[in-house]
Amino acid sequence: MINITLLKQNIKNNYKLFLVFCGILLMYFSIMITMFDPEREDAIRAMMNVLPQEMTNALNFNLLDTTLIGFMASYLYGFLVIMFPMIYIIIVSNRMMAKHVDSGSMAYLLATPNDRKNIALTQLTFLAGSIFLLIAYITVMGYLLAEGFFPGSLDKKIFFDLNLGAFALHFAFGGIGFLASSFFNETKHSLAFGGGIPILFFLISTLANVGGKLENLKYGTILTFYNNGDILNQIQGIYLNFSILFAIGFICYTFGVVIFNKKDLSI
Repeated sequence: MINITLLKQNIKNNYKLFLVFCGILLMYFSIMITMFDPEREDAIRAMMNVLPQEMTNALNFNLLDTTLIGFMASYLYGFLVIMFPMIYIIIVSNRMMAKHVDSGSMAYLLATPNDRKNIALTQLTFLAGSIFLLIAYITVMGYLLAEGFFPGSLDKKIFFDLNLGAFALHFAFGGIGFLASSFFNETKHSLAFGGGIPILFFLISTLANVGGKLENLKYGTILTFYNNGDILNQIQGIYLNFSILFAIGFICYTFGVVIFNKKDLSI
């Protein structure tokens, strides 16, 4: 049901982009983890206090815990692990379907013995698989850096949950992007919705983090199901939240395949 040739072509077309984001994440993880020092908590807080409180709240850069996992949850998983994979997903999901239709290359794909469903499932497999690999890379890279600089200091259970939640969130983002890419025939519309909705969710979450009257905005975004503070404190219900995110992604991927299989491509 999966076209191996098309899958290989996806890898060839996107591996450089994947490596760029891996490099960016490695740089930020290396910088932030080496900044951790439990004996210099006040210095870290003072550094963050240079920024306006509203800005640190918006970026979710509030120190949740003085442990290593608390430091990572605060300064890596509250913003960076959300933003960079989200950008990668927006770019790649648009390339999966809409770009092929918009450029006319979808006509060549459909001229092969593979039907629409096979093509859609192949593109879905690559997108979801690359998201998994990116989060797996973050998990392994973060673990090795943490253990390398601070042996035995990392709470592995919470660290795993942070990454599981991150995968659930980005799986949902990927589903939204894939659905938009399958629905629209032009990349401008695919990006507007497939990229615009996750970015809107991100901006709403950022405003909600400021607090005050804006705090209730958090209920208008799926990012409310990925709360680094709740994960750090192992609040009951985090796995239910992860399940909801996975369900959102699965539903979006499924509808994407169904819509692409039935729609008029006009090519």
